Amino acid sequence: MVFERDVPSQIASASVTGDFFEVLGVHAQLGRALSGTDDVKGAEPVLVLTHRLWLRRYGGARDIIGRRLFLNDQSSTIMVSCRPTSNIHSA
Repeated sequence: MVFERDVPSQIASASVTGDFFEVLGVHAQLGRALSGTDDVKGAEPVLVLTHRLWLRRYGGARDIIGRRLFLNDQSSTIMVSCRPTSNIHSA
């Protein structure tokens, strides 16, 4: 469950390691890629959006990077949108 501006919605999500996208050869279209520093205990939780979700939910807004959402009761920061050629499951 995602809460944004106190409005709940359901999206598919998965937890991955910092090297997940590098291993798959998936690159960021907007924002920065995940890295090993995202795996360190105490690191700020971050979110990666699929290209499809970025367009559908946010209209492709470029100012989405840095926006905070609550995902499963944890505050997280949106940091990247994947390129449209990424073969990552979209919500």
